[in-house]
Amino acid sequence: MDSVGFIVNHMDDSGMIKVDSIGNFDKKNISHSFVRFDNGTLGKIYACSKGVFIDIGMKNRKEALEKVREGDIAYIVGPY
Repeated sequence: MDSVGFIVNHMDDSGMIKVDSIGNFDKKNISHSFVRFDNGTLGKIYACSKGVFIDIGMKNRKEALEKVREGDIAYIVGPY
């Protein structure tokens, strides 16, 4: 793999996307990085003690599911 990636494993009611990592990295080095999903949807990473999340700017789960589905892959855009 050429870059760090993430796989969607859950979306909460607010549209926040919980992801698992693909590849090794330090969570503190990726927080606030930007990601792109294979379909072109952009998001921003938030890493905390509860895990790694991606915000794609949707208001709720229904809106988020119109852009991203569980199992979709995202990659960091730019340096990390």
